[in-house]
Amino acid sequence: MISPNGARVLSRLGFSFSAAQAVEIDTWSVLCGNNLQPMTSVDLSSATERFGAGVWSIHRVDLHSELLRLATSQADPGHPIQIHLASEVVSGTKDGSITLRSGSKHLADLVIAADGLHSTLKAVVLGQDAMRPSPTGLSAFRFLIDTQKLIESILSPETLLKQSHEATLLADIEDTARERHMMWYACRKSVAKSYS
Repeated sequence: MISPNGARVLSRLGFSFSAAQAVEIDTWSVLCGNNLQPMTSVDLSSATERFGAGVWSIHRVDLHSELLRLATSQADPGHPIQIHLASEVVSGTKDGSITLRSGSKHLADLVIAADGLHSTLKAVVLGQDAMRPSPTGLSAFRFLIDTQKLIESILSPETLLKQSHEATLLADIEDTARERHMMWYACRKSVAKSYS
């Protein structure tokens, strides 16, 4: 999911939500896990008017493809963008220098450390204030279900995907201490269109 804040940044960079097949979410619903009855719903249809951008769902591959298109299409012809795959960063400095596992060094005006909880560069940014991650007991799992398989399943797609532009959370109301839930939404506009 892409929040209005993220969508505004991406839009300014020239990101095409249409080319990425993103789905603008207009409703966020919560259903009871026992009987699928509605518990609450949030209307997001005015997000663009209120926050300057909408709430979007997008397939991660489509997000990466559109970001790659942006990076390579706006490159200076004399200085093409270089993409290094499988290039683990092992160290860095505050002046924008990073060292890869291969031993090669790179210098940039801006380095974005988007390498997760165990970031190599976290200590460079936070210094001694960088806390080690501690277990919370919480986990998240993501997976995709092909729309056709969902339609053919025992579950009714009309129950699960009532609206083409809706994100739905299925809440476990009996074990609130462990807070378990399941969420689903369309990841591509072509999927959403089939339910319009």
